[in-house]
Amino acid sequence: MDEPDLGVYAMYLRKSRADAEKERQGEDTLAKHERELSAFSAARRYLVDESDVYREVVSGESVADRKEFQRLMQGVTQRRYKGVIVKAIDRLGRGDIMEYGWILSTFQWTRTLIITPDKVYNPNDQADMQSLQLQMLISNGELKAAKARLAAGRAQSVRDGQYIGTIPPYGYDRTVVDRMHTLKPNDRAPIVVVIFELAASGWGASAIANKLNRAGIPAFGGGFWIPSVIKRILRNPIYKGHVRWRYYKTEVVSRDGLAYDKRRVLNIDGDDYIEVRGLHDPIVSDELWERANAALRPSVKLKGGQKITNPLAGLMFCSRCGKAVGRHVTYYRGRPRARYLHSRYHDCPAKSASEEAVMDTLISSLQSAAADLEYLSEHRDEEAERAAAEREALEREIATAYRRADKIVELYTADLIGIDEFRARRSPIDEQIARMRKRAEELDSAEPPDRAAQLVKVREAIGLLEDDIIDAEEKNRMLRLVVERIEYTNEGDKRRRTENLHLDVHLR
Repeated sequence: MDEPDLGVYAMYLRKSRADAEKERQGEDTLAKHERELSAFSAARRYLVDESDVYREVVSGESVADRKEFQRLMQGVTQRRYKGVIVKAIDRLGRGDIMEYGWILSTFQWTRTLIITPDKVYNPNDQADMQSLQLQMLISNGELKAAKARLAAGRAQSVRDGQYIGTIPPYGYDRTVVDRMHTLKPNDRAPIVVVIFELAASGWGASAIANKLNRAGIPAFGGGFWIPSVIKRILRNPIYKGHVRWRYYKTEVVSRDGLAYDKRRVLNIDGDDYIEVRGLHDPIVSDELWERANAALRPSVKLKGGQKITNPLAGLMFCSRCGKAVGRHVTYYRGRPRARYLHSRYHDCPAKSASEEAVMDTLISSLQSAAADLEYLSEHRDEEAERAAAEREALEREIATAYRRADKIVELYTADLIGIDEFRARRSPIDEQIARMRKRAEELDSAEPPDRAAQLVKVREAIGLLEDDIIDAEEKNRMLRLVVERIEYTNEGDKRRRTENLHLDVHLR
């Protein structure tokens, strides 16, 4: 559907590395750039509504990191704007060839202008496009050089013994001595000593966490202590007076379009790993640090032949906090009793529930889902017809909304209404169009599900759950084919031994 050109412009504001340095000195560069571009837009009579000003308050190198830019490009793709106003071309992007190629091609096929105070660029003009490509290529090279210089400077600071992290470790505060960034112990330092002494005496990480929680000693951030935090403290050489750099590094595993799939890996054997004596005072001695780490038991790993004992492993999570709800077995008079409950280190009001109650509730939920699927499979044509009718109605409503918006722009350009009235009238129309477009995209991208096939799998899963002979691993395998996620809610009264268990089952 061809959409009318509303003659509306967007403004994109983004800080550079140089701007970030100025802000540390007290200058609000983003606000300054907005004032400059607003004055420029008013002088040229570029119509920029407040809702079309995109302020990128975080510094991100890739498109995936810049949420406001993603919103802007969505508007450009929908041909909402005649042009986008920026301080300079490099504010649109300094990423690699794939990223700025996508940016420029999107501006080109949507015939959207790129406007700076120095020049108006038309991406469909060959000379302008070559200039845009050259500027972005140069910006990308400058970015790589700047990152290399910054990394070299940070590495040298670490070799000098400085602490360059933004968040101090537990037991320390950041400080500056003789213009060198370092650390100083705070009132939590004695707790760190206790942790190391307990570990050196043979206490495990779980036992130490329990002891601190029972004593009412808050962890970093005020939460509960958990074993993984205890282990991180014990393994951190910062507490024996060392600083380190590049202990972890981020690797790109794969790339899908503009999105990177990255993972964080240990780099202790890497050529760029640095560990030296720091400028700060240690909290524990080298000897205590070594004894604590020597006594620290390694994490228990499952044996290769061990089987799954929880049929809901990896599927059930708390509806309140999102944490996993696991299966735990205790023994009463020699007989095992299984319950599903939270980790005891997590502060959540969700109560535990017996395995029998959980399985009965899950089977009941799946039976309800099967009934719904049976109805939908028998009325497949009706479902498709409803979706098609909704899509056609959305097209008509979107066209009507654009005509209304077009009339409002005509009133403004004819000086019949002011900018405040224009904004008041246009904002609800824009919101309505955005909602309808989102729903239309959902309808277009959705493939009609095979309800009959889903129904067969759900019924098979119910049969396996009801069969006590089938082992947990086989039940888990089947459930993973059917269920995406199970939301666990239980706010029963534990003292009265009552349960108010509810499971919200999300099918695949």
